Amino acid sequence: MAAGFWMCGLAAGCVVQRSRLCFAGAIRDAFLWRMPSRARAVLMLLGAALVGVAAVQYLLGVPGNVLPVGWHTVVGGLVFGLGMGLAGACALTTLVRLGEGAVAYALAVASLVLGGNLRTTQREGENRSNTRAGFAKKWKSTQSMSKPLSIKGSRTVR
Repeated sequence: MAAGFWMCGLAAGCVVQRSRLCFAGAIRDAFLWRMPSRARAVLMLLGAALVGVAAVQYLLGVPGNVLPVGWHTVVGGLVFGLGMGLAGACALTTLVRLGEGAVAYALAVASLVLGGNLRTTQREGENRSNTRAGFAKKWKSTQSMSKPLSIKGSRTVR
């Protein structure tokens, strides 16, 4: 099983490295050089992911984890976008370039890890059900229930 994950990861890494897929580059190309082909590809990937996640949630009854949106979301998005602009690449391309040997991207990867852990530690004190372990526990406990599963702010799933 683990070998299959490794093979899928290596194949995905090769495709991403060869295709030069970059979210920041797609936006830059579309606005600066009026070349929207990469932006269209990124939008198609996002659309496919949206449909796939919605299908899994609907067909398997997997509940969504929707968190409130506020000023902190806007500030976080702006800081993330500023970091993408300073690094000259999105998070995916940063990892690819670091794997190619561009050591300068190590600072960007370290910042991504730091920011991700900062958010996780803040949320853990508030609500344990939003963490991966809490979600897995909640998911296992709902599998044997005969009544419909409903989550605050979402539709009822049978």
